[in-house]
Formats: sequence, C-alpha cells, structure tokens
Amino acid sequence: MLERLAGGAPVIGPAVSRAIGAQLARLHLVPADGLPPKPHWIEDVYLQRALGEVRERAGDAATAGPRGAFDALGDFDPARLPHSLVHGDLDPSNCLFEGDGLVAFLDWQDVGVGASLLDFAMTILGFCFHEVVEPEWRGTFDPDAYAALYASYSALRTFTEDERAQMDAALRYVGLTQPVWSLLHWDMYNPGEPLDETRTLYCRYGLHTLNVPAS
Repeated sequence: MLERLAGGAPVIGPAVSRAIGAQLARLHLVPADGLPPKPHWIEDVYLQRALGEVRERAGDAATAGPRGAFDALGDFDPARLPHSLVHGDLDPSNCLFEGDGLVAFLDWQDVGVGASLLDFAMTILGFCFHEVVEPEWRGTFDPDAYAALYASYSALRTFTEDERAQMDAALRYVGLTQPVWSLLHWDMYNPGEPLDETRTLYCRYGLHTLNVPAS
C-alpha cells in the first residue's frame, strides 16, 4: 500500500513557480543517454502524427483550425532542440505542495525523453495562467509567475540561444498538442457531441497571439 503524503495542490503564483522551475531544471539535468524510446505526447513526432489521425477521422473542415495553427509554426522542429528526461504534464494537479514548498512531482505516465523546451513550455501552461470562468472559460497569463518560473529554472539550467528564440513557438506547439489530443479522444470525453476545437485550451488561452516577456 502506498503511503499517503501530506500536502495538496498549490495556488498559482510566483512562489510556486519558483519551486517548480528549480525542480524541473534538476529533472532536465539528469543524464538520459541510452534510455529506450517511449511514446509520449510531447515526443518529437506526436503532434504531426496525431493531426494526421484526427484529419483521417474527422475530415478537413473539422480540423482546419489546428492544422492552420500547426502550419503557422513554420520550421519549428523540436527534434533540433536539446533533449532530456521530460515529465510531460506538469500542472497544479500533478504536484504536491505543503504551503509554497514542493513535496513531489506526481503522475509520471507521460515521462520520456524529449525536447526540454517543450516540457518547460508545458509547465508555463500549467503554472502561469489563471483560469477565469465568467462570462466564459478562458485563461489569463500571469507575467510574474512566468518570470519566477524562468528565473529559477535558468539559474540551474541555462537555455540555449535557440531555445530562448523559440520560446513563443514552443508554447504554441505544446498548447496545440492539448487540443489535438482532445480531438483524438473526443468521443471518449464528449460522447455524442460534435467535434469543436474552439472549446479547447489553445483558443481559450489566446496562444495564437501571446508573446511571453523576453528574458
């Protein structure tokens, strides 16, 4: 039987982002050479492959938005970026905190080897946006939480020049991965409902126009 640890989900803000950034950098510094391949949703080929599968199932019209967003990324290619161990799905529900102190990362089912920048960008989505429900659900970017995340991460692992230059593209890429995954599993979570990519995170967070602060 697993021991139940004390703690709970954190409240998004600079203090929590600071703890998350430092621990994520430590994960990315763990040697990953020689590990066997493992499929996961921020691996280099997942997004393009999943888009093709959704298009085959739902047709061109239903997938025009995600495909257009993917094409707008131009020559962004995660395979050319530095790789490391990645968690793949960091958000407040997948971490355990006591106050502002990090106890553990949880939910390692998407762990694998992938572009470190994509894992960092996925963490931006999880810890640098506040969800607003009224008048409709959307996410608002928190620049202070992002600054704390970036500073604590980069204090331990230095971003390459290419990674810094492609931060916005990486954020859009992982933001697009979420709705494409949702479309691929639409019938499981939305049985009987028509496919609707506008209800997913990429649009509601405004990722098509967001540019993170230069650091």
